[in-house]
Amino acid sequence: MQLLKAAFTEDNLIGLKLEDFRQHLERLNLLEIDFSRVYNCDESVFLLSSKKEYVLVKKESKSVHKLVNNDKEYLTTLFMVNATGVLVPPNVYSS
Repeated sequence: MQLLKAAFTEDNLIGLKLEDFRQHLERLNLLEIDFSRVYNCDESVFLLSSKKEYVLVKKESKSVHKLVNNDKEYLTTLFMVNATGVLVPPNVYSS
């Protein structure tokens, strides 16, 4: 059976991917897993020194260089939540 690319829509493509995922979980015998054991996480970085700086140069300049100090401060956060909606306390790192 040959499938034509034009026959795919966003709705049935998502359905096919979900079906592939379900079959994968079934092969691993994970369909009956407790949702409290399924987690998702996201890492975000927040820059604390967000000053905009400008460099003045001649209009004809071909290349412009500026010495910068890379001692910027930022916070990195890691948020995790499980499939039942329980939020793990976030991890926060600073540098």
